[in-house]
Amino acid sequence: MDKELIQIPQDDVFTALQDIKRARYEAALTNLVTGKTPKDVVFERPIRGGSNVDYVPGWWFVEQLNSLFGHLWDFRVLRESVGTVQVWVLGELTVRSYEGAVVVKTAYGGSDIKKYSDKTEKSGQVIDIADDLKAAATDSLKKASTLLGLASDIYGKREVTERTGPGKSQIAALYKIGLSKGMDKEKVDTYCTQKHGKLPNEIETVLVLGLIQELRSK
Repeated sequence: MDKELIQIPQDDVFTALQDIKRARYEAALTNLVTGKTPKDVVFERPIRGGSNVDYVPGWWFVEQLNSLFGHLWDFRVLRESVGTVQVWVLGELTVRSYEGAVVVKTAYGGSDIKKYSDKTEKSGQVIDIADDLKAAATDSLKKASTLLGLASDIYGKREVTERTGPGKSQIAALYKIGLSKGMDKEKVDTYCTQKHGKLPNEIETVLVLGLIQELRSK
């Protein structure tokens, strides 16, 4: 015997959806204003040097942007580069309010190129460069979102850790590439300062890698 379908008045459905939307907006706004990221979305991952850092997954940033701006936001990749060990992108996040205000934030994002392990027949081959670019784009979106204040309690305290960042080999590679292009150390420092407002050893690793790619293409 077929069960009868329960008919829910359309107005009740609309009200329920509006309540859910309002609750999500209020929760996201609270996270933003108080600068406190829910503990259940904060995870830990290893970084170079053997230490661990906290991070928040990309889906949470998307959820917050949807809740705060009602899907009136857009993200696009302005530039991208594929190196030998890492890919990076420059992304642009645009958010709009219902009143018409527009805010634009840009940020670099990077990802290591994943390769098959030595235990496989494809040892050393790239697994999927598109996935690496996707990861870099997600990193860019997250960093642009932090400029709006999202997860500021997590990534704010990480800034110092990350900017101890580029290793000596990466800095040396930057100056070496610069020298091959007729730029001594002072000129490379000036170029970096004009681009990012700081010296190479003061910026994030991904930005140093970006400068290396830029100088190579000159």
